[in-house]
Amino acid sequence: NITRMFGPLLAGVLVAALGVRWCFTLNGLSYIPVIWGLAAMRIKPFNKRQREDKTVLKHIAEGVRYTRKHLVIFRILVLSTFVCMIACPYIVLLPVFGLTVLGGSAYTLSWLNGMLGAGAILATLLFTGVHDTQLIKLRLIRDVMFWGLGLIMLGMSHNLYLSLGAMFTIGFFMMSVFPTMNNAIQQMVDDSMRGRVMSLYTMTFLGTMPFGSLAMGWLSDRYTAPVVVTGAGMLTMAMGIGLVFRNTVRHRLRDVASGIRNT
Repeated sequence: NITRMFGPLLAGVLVAALGVRWCFTLNGLSYIPVIWGLAAMRIKPFNKRQREDKTVLKHIAEGVRYTRKHLVIFRILVLSTFVCMIACPYIVLLPVFGLTVLGGSAYTLSWLNGMLGAGAILATLLFTGVHDTQLIKLRLIRDVMFWGLGLIMLGMSHNLYLSLGAMFTIGFFMMSVFPTMNNAIQQMVDDSMRGRVMSLYTMTFLGTMPFGSLAMGWLSDRYTAPVVVTGAGMLTMAMGIGLVFRNTVRHRLRDVASGIRNT
C-alpha cells in the first residue's frame, strides 16, 4: 500500500521527465532484485511420502464442498466475487478520468492513484481484527456501502479535489473490506482445510477481476467511463443495502421465533 501511494507519484514525475517508455523499462529492471532473491533461497527437498494422492481439481472440489457446508464462509466468498467483478475494475478506467474527464496529465493520474494508496494505508493502520460474527457482518456492510459511495463520487465528479477525495474513500474502504473478509475466513476455517479455502478466496479476485475489467472497458466504449463507474458504484451500494435488508429480516424473524417459543 505504501508503494501504491508513492509509486504513482514517482511515475508521474518520470513520465513528465523521461516519457512512458522509461517507466516500463525501469519497472522491468525493478524485478531483477526480486528474481535474485528468489534464486538465492535454499529450500529443503519435499518428502514425496507426505504427498497426497490427489489432483489439484480434487483439492478444489473438496474446498468447494467445505465452503458450501459453512454458509458464512460461502457468503464471504460470494461477496468477494461480487466486489471484485463490479467494484474493483474501475482501476482500468482511471487514465480516462485523469486525462479526459478531468482534463489533466500524467501528474493527475498519479495523484489519483496516490490518494488511493493513502486511503489504503490509513485503513491498514486503523484495522483491528473482529471475532464476533455479527460485528463482521456489520463492518462488511458499512465498508461495501461506502466503497460504492466513493465510486459514485468518482463517476459523477468533474472536479479534481472531489475526485481525489473519492479515490481516498475507495482506497480506505476497499482496504477495510478485504482484510475483514480474510480475518473472518481465517478464524472460521478448520486447519485441515485452510489452504484450500484460502485458495478459493484468492481465486475470487485474481480469477474474476480480469472479467470485470474486460466488461468495464467494453461498456465504457458504449456508455462512457463516468457512466460505467457510477453504475458500478450504484450496484455496490445496492449490494450493501441488500445485506442490510437481509440482516434486518433475519433478526426480526429470529425475534418472532423466540417470542413464539417463549409463549
